[in-house]
Amino acid sequence: MESMNSIAGYSYIPTQKSPGNGRTNTKEHSLYRTAVDTYTAGGVQTPPAASKAAPLTETLARSFAERYDVRNMDRRQYTRLLVELRDAGVLPPWGFSAAYGGTMPSGNKSIFWPQGREKADFARLMRGCSQLCRDLTDSCASGTSEQANNKILAATYSHLEEIFCKIGDLRVAAPLTEEQQEEILAMKPGETLQRMNEELQGLLVRKTYLTNLLNGFTDPQKQQEYYTDKIVHMVVPVPQEDRAQAEEMGLELELVADPEGGKESLKTAMKTIIKASPFDRAMKVEAELNKLNGRIIKLLDSMRAHEADQSRLALERLKYQLARQKATGEFDIDPEDGADVEEDPEDVEPGGAE
Repeated sequence: MESMNSIAGYSYIPTQKSPGNGRTNTKEHSLYRTAVDTYTAGGVQTPPAASKAAPLTETLARSFAERYDVRNMDRRQYTRLLVELRDAGVLPPWGFSAAYGGTMPSGNKSIFWPQGREKADFARLMRGCSQLCRDLTDSCASGTSEQANNKILAATYSHLEEIFCKIGDLRVAAPLTEEQQEEILAMKPGETLQRMNEELQGLLVRKTYLTNLLNGFTDPQKQQEYYTDKIVHMVVPVPQEDRAQAEEMGLELELVADPEGGKESLKTAMKTIIKASPFDRAMKVEAELNKLNGRIIKLLDSMRAHEADQSRLALERLKYQLARQKATGEFDIDPEDGADVEEDPEDVEPGGAE
């Protein structure tokens, strides 16, 4: 088979036992208990052994969502999550090895993987890897080893995309942590202007983000690119006739995992990918910018009204103090500069008694 390159620049060989000679590994990754990550600078790649992944249960996904933010994590967190998915049986050994090394079809480096402490949306990254592998599969000659490799990689990254999207959705809907609850309970009255200023800062940050998106979509050099808007994937049970016919011909059915976690064998009946042009995306981003600008203007107006109310209240206090001094005939003068000593009207008892 054709070799596939990982992001480290090595060819990938799945871990298997050779007949009578133990493992064929040339280099083992000592971080994990089982030797499933094996890379060599050259060699022949053997196909992975067939393995079926266990479904990602709601409880397991929620536990991952509490500890991992799949839409904003670095490479180390991504690796630890892969290890836990493999140990739980959700990710088969071959899928773990390919995803760990960022294995892509040979010679293709169009997908950028974060390095070190750089953070990225790994759900979106898996979607991009899966789409690229599918596109390269369609461009390969039918029945070649290169096409088979690309199909395996496309299925692996598509499976990881579904896992990461489920974990990410649960994290968004997760309840508040204890620290967040304590921060909300610690809020005190009288901090209206401060809270509005924090809200304004958040809106301005989002405006910068949307403006950068709009500049990217209106870039003349990117007008030929298309962006995935929606994917409709319809699966149906595999008829017994199709199964029997495949066994007679010695073919393997291309099965897909049950989205509901069932054990029934399913196959793809229809798959539709709807893509948008840069112009469509630019129009949507511009609409969001208009809404955001409206929120910013409304918030600035509220802040201006709050400052005016504070100034008006301070002036009313001075007028009240002056009226009280005129009524009582008592004037508090600072002997140093001759100015009146201001008193807080709330500290004065009713009737002018002190």
